[in-house]
Amino acid sequence: MKTVRRLALVTTLLAGLSSGALANITAGAASSPTRLLSCANATVVRPSNFVLTCADGYTRLVATRWSIWSSSEAVGATTFVTNLCTPNCVSSQSSRYTHASVRLFAPSATRHGTLFSRLVVHYRARGVAKTFTFSWLGDPAF
Repeated sequence: MKTVRRLALVTTLLAGLSSGALANITAGAASSPTRLLSCANATVVRPSNFVLTCADGYTRLVATRWSIWSSSEAVGATTFVTNLCTPNCVSSQSSRYTHASVRLFAPSATRHGTLFSRLVVHYRARGVAKTFTFSWLGDPAF
């Protein structure tokens, strides 16, 4: 008897939804979020740690906390780690810039699904504001 009442309640609720509202619920559940393509050729969402330069690993995001992750952009706070290659890349140590901000944007349809194609990191080096930009467009793996 309880099953019949539950079924009647669900049927009543579904009948009250417009077909457009029901389509939006279904589409929202089926669609996947915009992602990033990792160096391991896997797609990821909201990664805490992420290597940007796969060939050498000299540029990466560490301990990232995402405040926004939508289909059009992602914004977060991170520690930006990079090798400045001074005097050269082999003998230079990586530098860590805490309190950096990161923004992903420009989603692109790819063979891996929808991926963010651009990145901007804002950080401070010795008190001077700096910006690092990166694009995956043109990368054969993308």
